[in-house]
Amino acid sequence: MGLSSADAYVDAAAKEKCTRMESLLAAHAPQQTLFTEQVPAAIAMFDGEMRYLAVSRRYLSDLALLFSTAVFAPAEVIGRSFYEISPDMPQRWYAIHARALAGEELAQEEELVLRPDGGAVWVRWSMKPWRTRDGRIGGALLFSELITEQVEARHALAESEARFRATFENAAVGIAHVALDGRWLRVNEALCRILGYPVDELIKKSFQDVTHPDDLAAEVAQVELMHQGKIDSYGVDNRFELGTDTFIVQNGKIVTQTFAAKISPKR
Repeated sequence: MGLSSADAYVDAAAKEKCTRMESLLAAHAPQQTLFTEQVPAAIAMFDGEMRYLAVSRRYLSDLALLFSTAVFAPAEVIGRSFYEISPDMPQRWYAIHARALAGEELAQEEELVLRPDGGAVWVRWSMKPWRTRDGRIGGALLFSELITEQVEARHALAESEARFRATFENAAVGIAHVALDGRWLRVNEALCRILGYPVDELIKKSFQDVTHPDDLAAEVAQVELMHQGKIDSYGVDNRFELGTDTFIVQNGKIVTQTFAAKISPKR
């Protein structure tokens, strides 16, 4: 049965629309390529054989740093295999690529990649399949970011904090962090021994609670000057009321200690 005039008109209109769309896509292809190449992110598009279809310059510069190679231009890698461009890649990436090409979406927040020259680079990446118009998997998309500076800075901070904690906790002298309103924020064992309180009890108090009443006004005045920014440290001789344990009688002894304070920025 032949097509009716109405059906023929619709078919012709559909073909004309497809032709216009293909022409539009072809006209914009150079802009799309330019966008992909110059976008300020490391992205790459591969076909089902892991050959480069599109790639950003940022990706190529990161790739050179990752594997200690020269920086390729986009035109030098298009159509070539990832494995040809990066033969020193970690072996586990073969399995990752296969899983992405099979339909999985994968990501890793931090991966340490050992370079051929003995160096190491931290990278964050995600990989997912891309699909054709009919829903078939056409290849994979890779997004990556070099995060070595951020990871090393975090590790350095953690190490610094660990050293500080060790110094704070093991110091032979009493040390405490005190809020400007007098609350104990953190105390070490040495201070607890001096004042005669267990840690969990002392931390619930303030320095006003354990300072002798006759010394409190002068102490508060110094704290107020720190609060106003007029001084950043002070030192006084204070009498502290001791706590109670098996060796000290409640409301008994009074001990005099040299007390030094220094304001510090918020951590």
